[in-house]
Amino acid sequence: MKILFKSFIISLFCWNLQAMCEYPHNPPAICVEGEVLSQKKTKNDKFPCELRVQLTKAYRPKNTYIFNDKLERVDFKDAKKLHNSVVSVYSKSSCHLKKIRALMEYNCNDREASFPDMALLDTGNLSQKIRDPWTEKKPLVDCGPLLSK
Repeated sequence: MKILFKSFIISLFCWNLQAMCEYPHNPPAICVEGEVLSQKKTKNDKFPCELRVQLTKAYRPKNTYIFNDKLERVDFKDAKKLHNSVVSVYSKSSCHLKKIRALMEYNCNDREASFPDMALLDTGNLSQKIRDPWTEKKPLVDCGPLLSK
């Protein structure tokens, strides 16, 4: 009976780890700049439109980290340039813009249940405190210096 209970607890712990989204880094945000290719309305009051954006700049902010395959924390002291591509972004305040420059946050853990996990959410700001799901802290992420280059 003890072995069965221990197996259940271990399975439950592993399931909870899998249920948490795996971000490309933590805190789960990126700095982006780009041209809006198209826009469509959503049924969400908080994020009324979905934008397709051709990125001209994209960065992982400095002072982020990941966990490697051995679950060891790997810290990134400097910002990392990301590949430019076309992305979908749910926006609260940039629906009318032709160009966008903002901090984007990844949607996860039912933060916005009507959008898919890992969807990008426009914060409407260049800097903001973003919740890190692993540390439960809200460090300030500042995209201003990265996007002004």
